[in-house]
Amino acid sequence: MPASTALLINEISPHLPIYLWGPAVSRALAAGEAGFQILATAHGRSVTEFAASLTGSPLRISARNLAALGLVALLEPEGEGGHGRLTEVWQLSPARDGVSLERLGPQDLPKGVSAGDMASARDAVLTLLRGD
Repeated sequence: MPASTALLINEISPHLPIYLWGPAVSRALAAGEAGFQILATAHGRSVTEFAASLTGSPLRISARNLAALGLVALLEPEGEGGHGRLTEVWQLSPARDGVSLERLGPQDLPKGVSAGDMASARDAVLTLLRGD
């Protein structure tokens, strides 16, 4: 069931064979367009650098397909523990000429997400981080 299923992708990257790369990235984005939620990590200093890594050579994913990700959260590394500090959240939406990138402010909610949804998501993430 797409609406209640998330695809967990350890990393979108060509660096290790266990990471998602090549035609599999396009297939994952097609699943996102079909309604599956995509949860993934990737490297990039900005949302545009990340988008360029997927839309440029060698993948050449269309900018419109990139919108299947929905949200991109940028984390800045903090210390040695591998944790990061959230610095920016971007909404990716389909647009006539590809993809629209909109930076969300601290009080902005992604399109189609209620305050209750955000509170539930935050609680779930905190539970995972605590290992409960």
